[in-house]
Order: sequence, then structure tokens, then C-alpha cells
Amino acid sequence: MKTKPQAKKPALPRIALSSLTLNPDNPRSLSQEVFETLKESIERDPEFMALRPLVIDEHRMILGGNQRYRAMQALGMTTIPEAWVKDGSNLSAAAKRRFILIDNSPKGMSGMWDFEILANTYELDELHKMGFADWELGISIDELDPHDEWKGMPEFKNEDKTAFRSIIIHMEDQDAVDALSKLLQQPITEKTQALYYPKNIVDKIRHLAYK
Repeated sequence: MKTKPQAKKPALPRIALSSLTLNPDNPRSLSQEVFETLKESIERDPEFMALRPLVIDEHRMILGGNQRYRAMQALGMTTIPEAWVKDGSNLSAAAKRRFILIDNSPKGMSGMWDFEILANTYELDELHKMGFADWELGISIDELDPHDEWKGMPEFKNEDKTAFRSIIIHMEDQDAVDALSKLLQQPITEKTQALYYPKNIVDKIRHLAYK
């Protein structure tokens, strides 16, 4: 008995990103680091966009979600599911202005993180991937293990550039200075404070000098 082929699910309606416009007066901006985290979030969890869609007005200008729109463009998206966009054209002009502010979570309206719940519910690495910095999580630099910061770093060895032996020579007069200069085949001036012997060792340590 032949099985009937399963019917293909109808393609979900999509919207061209080019049909939407950014709000030129959007009061919120992101640092490049935070913007990269936002891109990673959308790429990792695209289904979240339907839960917090872009909100547009009657002119298809974005009231809420300008940075997410920019992130999707940066990810190379040209169309998005229709469910990722919400029509806010029914809002009054005054309500639209308030919504733009509220959507950007102004201080006093975005709440505060409960660090104890975060620590008991999420792994630190997971929080870092979501964009949390140590200072936001209440972690002081004293609590960090400096050895952990070097994990995965390449190992290297420093070549010992210290002198095998150092001595101080007291010279009687200029003739003695000239004689030593000739013997070592190195110039000795009033500014000379140290000499290296043999002379080729100078080239090996020249890059260590302060400039």
C-alpha cells in the first residue's frame, strides 16, 4: 500500500526589509560590541523575533526595533517573516512618542537584575554569551582567577637578556678612556654609561632600549 506524500506546509508570508524604514530620530544607539551581541542573539534564536516583533507606523517607519532591524540587515537578511512585524499605526501621535521611549527601556522602567537568581539559574558562561559583563553581574576583579584568564593562550619563553657579568672600571684619565675604547673597538663618549662586550651583543638587545 502506497503512502500518500505529506502535503507541504504553505510558506509563511514574508516582508521585505527594504519596505521598512528606520526612525531617523531614534534616541537609542549601541556600541559595536553590543551590536555584535545582538546579531549573535538573532542568529541563534530567530524565533524570539516573533515574540518581540518590530513595531511600525502607518508609513512603515520603525517605532520599536531599529537596532534589531539594523542587525538583521548586517546578517544579510533581505526578507523576514510577517510575524516579526507588528502594526502600531492605531496609536495616537503622542502614544507613538511615548512608545519609542518605553521600548528603549529608560532608567527606572526597565527593572533591576536579581543577581542571586541569575547565579542560581544560569551558568556564568551562558550569561557572558548573552552579553552580560562581569561588572553587571556584580563580579569584582578580585573574584576572578587570573590563571583562568590565560587559559587557551599560547605558551612562550622569554630569552634571558641579562648580562653574564657586570663590572665597574675606574679610569685614571682620558688616555685610559681612549685606550679602553680602542681595545673594545667601541666609542666612549661623555654620554656613555654602559658598554657591552663583545660588540655584537648590542644588536641582540637593541630593541629592549626605551625610545
